[in-house]
Amino acid sequence: MPEQDLNDFVRGDTWSQKVTLRQDNTPIDLNGDSFWLTLKLNPESEDPDAQTKVVASGTDATNGIVYLTLEAVDTDGLTPSRYYYDIQRKAGNKIQTLVYGKVRVVRDITRTVT
Repeated sequence: MPEQDLNDFVRGDTWSQKVTLRQDNTPIDLNGDSFWLTLKLNPESEDPDAQTKVVASGTDATNGIVYLTLEAVDTDGLTPSRYYYDIQRKAGNKIQTLVYGKVRVVRDITRTVT
């Protein structure tokens, strides 16, 4: 499982990650699989204490692609800081961490959009 720090994102913005799964350069069929992304300030925190957790927002299952999106409402309450994250896949009764690392949430300037 690879460790990969992600690019910063701005608090209050919609933020998406696209994950493509391949084996021997062939897309893995993801039909029936579940995916989620979790952000925590402390990786030792229990899941109910996570700052945010989101399930897949869409897939192109036959091409091995999953999209994980944090909506603006999900990121608006985050404290600007460095967070730990992981992206996990559940296929049948197997759980697999696909990638983990750190991501920094930076302070937004505009707080009101009308």
